Amino acid sequence: MLINGMNDSEEALRDIAEALSEIQPDRVHITLPDRPPSESWVKPPGRDKLLLANEILKDCAYIEDMVEGDFVLSPADNTVVAIEEIIARHPMEEREIKQTLKNLVPDRIEEILALLASSKKVQVVERSGRRYWSSSDCYYPE
Repeated sequence: MLINGMNDSEEALRDIAEALSEIQPDRVHITLPDRPPSESWVKPPGRDKLLLANEILKDCAYIEDMVEGDFVLSPADNTVVAIEEIIARHPMEEREIKQTLKNLVPDRIEEILALLASSKKVQVVERSGRRYWSSSDCYYPE
C-alpha cells in the first residue's frame, strides 16, 4: 500500500522496485488507502506521486487506484439489515450507499440513512473529507 509521506518518495519507490526485481513475482498489485484507515493521518499519495510511482514501478507492479463500483442488493432484502451486513465486512463510503439506494429504493434514501445512523451496528467515520459507514466494532482513533 502506498501512503502519502511514508513510502511514496522517489527513493522509497526505487527501493520497492529493486526488491520486486529481486523477488520476480508473477504479479504485484499495490493498493492505496480507499476505505477509512484506522489512523486519520493515513492518506493516499497525491496525483504527482502516483504518476511517479507508475513510472518507477511500471515494469514490476500495478497500482490500483481508488475502488469504484456499486453494491448490489436484492429488492427482497431487508435493506437496512443488508447494508449493515455489508458494512460489517467492508466499510462503505456514504456516496456508495446513496448510489446503491438510488438504484433500489430512490424514494427512501434519507429514511434508510437515518435508520442506519440510529443502528448500534454501524458508525460514521470521516477521513479526508469523506464520510464512511463502518461496523461499530471497528476502532478509529482521532
